[in-house]
Amino acid sequence: MNDSFIGKTSSKMLKGIAILMMVSMHLLKTSWIDNPSLLIDLKICGEFVSHVLAESLHASTSIFAFCTGYIWGGVYRDKKPLSRILSLYVSFWIITLTINFPLQSINQYIISGNVAVSPVIVIKSLLAITSEISKFCWYISFYALAVITFPLLKYLLSKFFKRAVMEVVGIIAIFLAIRVMCLLLNRMEVFDSDIYSLLSRYNQTMPRLLIGTAVYKYGVYDKWNEKGNANRQLLYSVLFMIILTIGKMGLRLGLGIDSEIDMFWIIYEMYALTVIVKRLKELDIAKKVLVVLGDYSMYIWLIHAVFLLDFIQPYLYGLRLPIVIVAVAVLTSLVISVPIKMLDVKVKKLVKLI
Repeated sequence: MNDSFIGKTSSKMLKGIAILMMVSMHLLKTSWIDNPSLLIDLKICGEFVSHVLAESLHASTSIFAFCTGYIWGGVYRDKKPLSRILSLYVSFWIITLTINFPLQSINQYIISGNVAVSPVIVIKSLLAITSEISKFCWYISFYALAVITFPLLKYLLSKFFKRAVMEVVGIIAIFLAIRVMCLLLNRMEVFDSDIYSLLSRYNQTMPRLLIGTAVYKYGVYDKWNEKGNANRQLLYSVLFMIILTIGKMGLRLGLGIDSEIDMFWIIYEMYALTVIVKRLKELDIAKKVLVVLGDYSMYIWLIHAVFLLDFIQPYLYGLRLPIVIVAVAVLTSLVISVPIKMLDVKVKKLVKLI
């Protein structure tokens, strides 16, 4: 029984929420801010409240990966993996060449007086293996690996697991074992640091994608949705997200554990978020805003990195208030994304990718 709980509009709205989470987390990360004292904010345990909240609410990568896996559960076509990969890389190259590389070059010139970049860095950057030029490009190379490995992983999981709970537990166990193995190999210095980073990101993100596929395949959310009335489910979902956020805040402040372990609860988190999003659909403005942000989320993801460049930071963080900083960054990235997406579509039509 295939799942139908996360529809097309809900998926876009979830991605809209995810990109807001991502921009907030990245731009309020104090270790990336040259002059954090510019921020007007309260502190908790020596950290800005906005930073702690952004980190604790952060689930953007999980949302994107889960939604991708959920969609692939129904419409994946393994006969065109190269087209899938090339299409995303074309978008990435357009953004890198028109936005990230020129601004990164200006930043480097201001800091060091030259714009020289080694050929190795250029090649790795265009392959999205290193973040020297485009800071948040890692998902591009992860996506390529995911497209290539997904058919085999889906087949193996279907072969060995016949129930949703067993498949989800199996996914978590398998990728925990792989993560341990990669850590051991890294200690032996088997991998280049960029390659290890890519493999590490894959091990963290692929389980979330596969859990999304499992949810779709077994109709998990449809079954859960049948068990309670809408208002009660909304209440439980809001309470779950509050408790989860407080729990992640406690793990982070108390033990220094971040949200990369969220594959343990992602199946519940995504259900709660989807229940909340379905209610938000009733608010026309919220629906329109989140759908637009979802439509342009990939572009905003790659573009908003420029706000962390040294020569741009004083202008952005001069706004002082965290909510204003995030709002301006999101809106500016969205405005830039519109012509970039138009160019992207034209290029892909030209090379017959769409």
